[in-house]
Amino acid sequence: GAGVPRDDFSARWTQPLYFQAGTYRFTTYTDDGVRLWVDGQLLIDSWRPMRGYRSATVRLSEGTHDVRMEYFERAGVALARLTWRRISR
Repeated sequence: GAGVPRDDFSARWTQPLYFQAGTYRFTTYTDDGVRLWVDGQLLIDSWRPMRGYRSATVRLSEGTHDVRMEYFERAGVALARLTWRRISR
């Protein structure tokens, strides 16, 4: 089928998510480039071929926040993962 090519593609995920108030650490693990925004604030900016973890912390109020992650795959393994956890109240 048509679908997404195996290499040289990019993707964007946008999701409103509910958070309790606190400081959160967002961590990405990607094979190639990644950018992460929360409420339009750029937290992670590693838009180049690479593999590994990137993380950033941000203080969030209780409520819904817009999380957006962009990713690009150059060649080889296509891998993109986002996790977060609250590290303080």
